Amino acid sequence: MRFSLFLLAVCALGLSACSNARETFGLTSAPPDEFAVVDHPPLSMPPDYALHPPKPGEAPFQAVQPSQQAAQTLGVGSSSGSSKTSSSEQALLSHSGSQNVDPNIRNTIDHESTQQTVANRKLIDAIMFWREPKKAPSLVVDAAAERKRLEEAKNKKEPVTTGATPVIGPKQDTTVQ
Repeated sequence: MRFSLFLLAVCALGLSACSNARETFGLTSAPPDEFAVVDHPPLSMPPDYALHPPKPGEAPFQAVQPSQQAAQTLGVGSSSGSSKTSSSEQALLSHSGSQNVDPNIRNTIDHESTQQTVANRKLIDAIMFWREPKKAPSLVVDAAAERKRLEEAKNKKEPVTTGATPVIGPKQDTTVQ
């Protein structure tokens, strides 16, 4: 009884140190993601009472998508018509060279990283397969002959290590060519 209580206490102590066990048992709390919060427009009376409710699955009338709201905040392609950049923004963009960007840069980077992986393949193979594979034994012990040899050694009171171990050799190809 005392041993089982001691074992239970040790297990509980060991599990309490594990962060996954704490999360599983609900001993930790996860804070909410502040970036996942979306503002909802306030409720208001419609200007025209003849409006019909939206169809199922259709976006609300006044809803703004978070991606559109982010684009408007950053001034990138906003729907308000102010998509023109200021002269200082144009100067910054031209000085940084962003006007001469390769449109296939992602493909170029993917291709270069693939080439680097292929070049490092020998190193990866050397790390993963650092031992030569062992060859399987080509000979198999003949069980019946070995049992007979061991019984004879026992009857003669000799050590079992005396004599050669009978083996079955590789099969000969007997097919006609």
